[in-house]
Amino acid sequence: MFQDKLYEEVFNRHLRNGCNQLDIMGGWVGPVPLADLASTGLKCNVVYGCLQSGKVRREQHSAFLTTVQSASMVNLYYKQHYNHSKIYLWKQDGQPVDALVGSANFSASGLESDGQEVLFSVSDSTVLSQINDYVVAALADSKICDTSYNRFTGASSQPSKVKQNQRDKVISVTPPHAAISLVIKKNSTLQTPAASGLNWGFESSGQLAPKRQASDAYIPIRKAIVSQLPTLFPNGGLNPNLKKGQGHRNAIAVAEAIFDDGETMKISFEGYDHTQMVKQLTSFPSKNILGKYLRRRLGVPEDKFVDLEHLNEYGRTNIEVSLLEEGIYYIDFSPTKPSP
Repeated sequence: MFQDKLYEEVFNRHLRNGCNQLDIMGGWVGPVPLADLASTGLKCNVVYGCLQSGKVRREQHSAFLTTVQSASMVNLYYKQHYNHSKIYLWKQDGQPVDALVGSANFSASGLESDGQEVLFSVSDSTVLSQINDYVVAALADSKICDTSYNRFTGASSQPSKVKQNQRDKVISVTPPHAAISLVIKKNSTLQTPAASGLNWGFESSGQLAPKRQASDAYIPIRKAIVSQLPTLFPNGGLNPNLKKGQGHRNAIAVAEAIFDDGETMKISFEGYDHTQMVKQLTSFPSKNILGKYLRRRLGVPEDKFVDLEHLNEYGRTNIEVSLLEEGIYYIDFSPTKPSP
């Protein structure tokens, strides 16, 4: 039984069982692990089962399409009837050899949340044959992800009726969607914070922090927005280790982000304070992935402080975060829309 390091187990197991093919029924499927499959060198068939009537969000389809068009050995299939099974089946020359089954979706959230999901090993030849038949039937009920696929869904928006705070704004409750400010007001003046946010790699003096990377960054998650829109955040924005006797500083909730320009990355919600509410959204596993990416879009060198002028020149002082599905977020940092 596996409860921890599931990502490593799934992506390295072929090195031990010697297989050349991996078929996955992923339940929910994330763009980051799908892209990572290319590095295995395996022929991979992935079934996205958690779709209603085979309809997928356009933002996700676009990210998936980028991967399958660039990775000739990786195919993604959209199941036309809902199926929440999670199966990882390794084959050698088309014959089933090894499998993992359990609760872990094929997503960063499913495979990187240690202790929250489980996978069981299957080696019995009779059971493996039955699993293979099940996967083959699922593939027969699926359509391949390619440029001709046209079954899309767009969640209808339910505008927010909650009282807004001054810095952040709930754009809609269904789907959960908020605009989060990247600036603060200090001494009646708007500015980017030092030693936090986009400038997490700096000290309050503006000098580089010796124990951080210069481009370390996070998107601040303020208590007010968690209280107003808890459905936007994993576990309602609360520490998943609450009342489990574990240090709250070690708690993270891993997810994935699709950005407005098509960039994808693993993200984590972390930094739980004394209220046990999430405080920040950053990249995973390295904090500087997000900072380097945002600085690149802003046109700011990786080792330079991001100030208000940079944001104003770019065209916005906030960033929008919306939940597409469990563990998958859409983050909009396009300069085309004015800040709310």
